[in-house]
Amino acid sequence: MTNFEFERELLIRLGAIWLACRLAAWGGTPLIPQHRPVRGFRDLEWALLGCTDYGEEMRLMCAERRDRGR
Repeated sequence: MTNFEFERELLIRLGAIWLACRLAAWGGTPLIPQHRPVRGFRDLEWALLGCTDYGEEMRLMCAERRDRGR
């Protein structure tokens, strides 16, 4: 995987969804139709779960890339 492919995967695929979940958790209206603004604790639970999942996936990708470069 080239640097460009890695950055594209990280920022466009994972980062965009993480940002949408974060925006939803803070009461914004994300552009992704599957997400909706938080209007109660049940919605907040899903938004925070999305932030956690996609944030961890980005962290693991960066660690894998860093270890592969050694």
